[in-house]
Amino acid sequence: MTRLLVVRHGRTDWNAQGRVQGGGSLDEVGQEQVDALMERLRHERIDGAYCSPVLRTRQTAYAVLAPHGMTVQESKNLMDLDYGTYSGAHLEEARKAAPSLWEMWDRAPNTVHFPSGDGLADLRRRLGRFLAEVVAKYKDGTVLVATHDSPVRVLSCMAMGLDDSYHHLSKISLASLTILDVGESAVTMVLHNDSTHLSDIRDAETKTEEEQPQKGKS
Repeated sequence: MTRLLVVRHGRTDWNAQGRVQGGGSLDEVGQEQVDALMERLRHERIDGAYCSPVLRTRQTAYAVLAPHGMTVQESKNLMDLDYGTYSGAHLEEARKAAPSLWEMWDRAPNTVHFPSGDGLADLRRRLGRFLAEVVAKYKDGTVLVATHDSPVRVLSCMAMGLDDSYHHLSKISLASLTILDVGESAVTMVLHNDSTHLSDIRDAETKTEEEQPQKGKS
């Protein structure tokens, strides 16, 4: 069984601006968050590490791994959901530009394919490939995985036996920790969206904007 320590990156300037994600780097609050995550995982056994190949996840992974002195492997399979033409747009403006699309995203996210981007089925396939790779390489090992909101949601649905219509079921906090045990044919949830390590960071949650557009957010 391979254990995955799945972390969402810390807050970025784009999170704070309320943008549909696609870029951004850790801001001051985000750096505080990943420093707290580093302390949380300082004494954990970590045999390998992966991140998606974008700045905010690289910053998070290397900060968390500082006490371990490890390098990080980048995997395109850990990339966030591609919002296509809406990547980087302010969420409120995106919703006004295509209200029917975003209404469908709220009600039935598994049916949405973003123009010039992708859909949740594409993301689930990518994550399936990643799980197969990491289990083959780190059998009985523990692996840090630094990724994004949507990938953590999809992995969580996989562990709970849910399809992507349940994508909005739960929130994934910035710099949170989700632990999964992965075998050749099953994913088991050990810990979900834990952010107790952030309790001393003042206003860490109230200042946070979601990485992905969520139901009821505008």
